[in-house]
Amino acid sequence: MTSIHDLACKKVVDYETSKGRQAVDVSHLGKGYDIAGSRNIEVKATKSPDMPAYIHFYDTSWEWFRNDPNAWVYIVYDIEKEPKLVMLDRNALLNLEKSKYVGVYVLLPTNLRKLYKTLSCSIPL
Repeated sequence: MTSIHDLACKKVVDYETSKGRQAVDVSHLGKGYDIAGSRNIEVKATKSPDMPAYIHFYDTSWEWFRNDPNAWVYIVYDIEKEPKLVMLDRNALLNLEKSKYVGVYVLLPTNLRKLYKTLSCSIPL
């Protein structure tokens, strides 16, 4: 079964090639971005009919994005019904006000997770 992300990557490759730009899906190679070619593109995808309120970068992807002058983010949303595309180049995204960066992911330490598992002190749902 094709994932939403894989479908979005295919749509981005098709879009880029239709505009005469080179584009190859490298999402499974661990490069930090999903599409290589005329632009290096990180693809974000959602089924939602609305553009997402935030996007998440893993540390390696964010470092790549901040340092690659050829970096872009393509947001594909409403992918299953009427796919829409938003394209942001590196400078456009980095120039957003810092207060606009939303989404903090907290890594719970392994020893804490092991403790909760060992003591069975989490709350069952």
